[in-house]
Amino acid sequence: MSIQPNAMSSNANYTKYLVNPDDKQTFLAGCRAMIDIYAASSPDDLAFLSHNVGEDRLISLLLRQQSYNRGTQRRDAANIIGHADLNKAAARAMIFGFHVNDNGYAVNEIGYAVEDGAFHLTPEQSYWPWPHTLARNKQTGAEISREEYDNLNPEQQENYDVLRYLDLKNEDGIVLKHITEDNETYMAELIAWDIINNRQVLSRYLSECGAGHGNLPRGRFYDYRKTIVAAAGQAGYAVVTPMLIEHVEKGYINSLGQYYLALLQSLAVNLTPSRLREMDAYELATLKLLLTTNADEMAYDITDDDIMYYRNVSGDGMKGALHTDDSEGWDTIPASDERCDLYAQKTYICERLIQKLCDIIVETFLRLDDNAPDMVPDAWRELTDLVETIAPSLFDEDKECSGDDCNHGGAIDPKPETEE
Repeated sequence: MSIQPNAMSSNANYTKYLVNPDDKQTFLAGCRAMIDIYAASSPDDLAFLSHNVGEDRLISLLLRQQSYNRGTQRRDAANIIGHADLNKAAARAMIFGFHVNDNGYAVNEIGYAVEDGAFHLTPEQSYWPWPHTLARNKQTGAEISREEYDNLNPEQQENYDVLRYLDLKNEDGIVLKHITEDNETYMAELIAWDIINNRQVLSRYLSECGAGHGNLPRGRFYDYRKTIVAAAGQAGYAVVTPMLIEHVEKGYINSLGQYYLALLQSLAVNLTPSRLREMDAYELATLKLLLTTNADEMAYDITDDDIMYYRNVSGDGMKGALHTDDSEGWDTIPASDERCDLYAQKTYICERLIQKLCDIIVETFLRLDDNAPDMVPDAWRELTDLVETIAPSLFDEDKECSGDDCNHGGAIDPKPETEE
């Protein structure tokens, strides 16, 4: 069916669009959409519509109304969640489908983590699943209990989708809202609520935002990636830089290791004294572990696949670095260079990327005021420990910090722990 609004006169015969059932459904859907638009339009918009109802104008109004409706739904959902007596462990289990602790790791019934450092299930372990599920008829939308579903024969079960559900209740136990995992509005608000209230779980969400690449699968939160970075930004997490946001929104981060690589690259561009001052102890401790890695043994769960299938914000692979005889010591090569093998890429990460970020952190640290105003004591201790680890000569009055005696970059072994 093709409707040309500008061709319709005030006495047009609209009933002709009601004859064919398919045309009728489409036409009435359009009418309902326009009623919504008119109801939300200002007098000036209505006056303009009276003499401009071309296709571009109508599409523009429909998109604006759609955005308005989505925003209204999100605000309503956030309000209901805010008034619910919500248990964070239950909310997170509903989101993931299994129980996850505040550090982002799946746990079993007695609270022990069942995943390795990169959020992979360890051998002979199993997830502790979220127990509340129901079944919904694919045609009618009618819901039945999981017990009723289990009593159906296999042919009947094919007509149903099994879904996780959560009843949002107030302090008196009254159900404010019954939600299922396919309710994108409420799931988005639950995810945002979890991130804003639990700093350390952010890396888990960010590691599962990717579109998938190479051996790395599409992340479970790919469709919520913009919600995740928006919530992290709203919470004021200092590691969420403009470059990292763009990286996540493009779907290029497919694992924890790739998140860490993206974090290093973004901070090498976006780290400022104010951003460093805003970092909390957890973020600084993570940086310390990342900045003391080396090319022979990549640290902190950065796997070979993470590096080989990594893409920067421009969509290019990880660069490489080759040893040269010039004063710099290293020659950077693009990912497309046939010499850019895995070891060259690891060398680039350590000798170029980490080296650059270490230099920036040391320089930035020296520009901070004494006692680092506005930094909480735990964060200040982590920052000084980080700088002492990568540049120990700064804390030795008899020495001058230089590339030979500082742990800038990963090729030099990190400062050993002092034995007590």
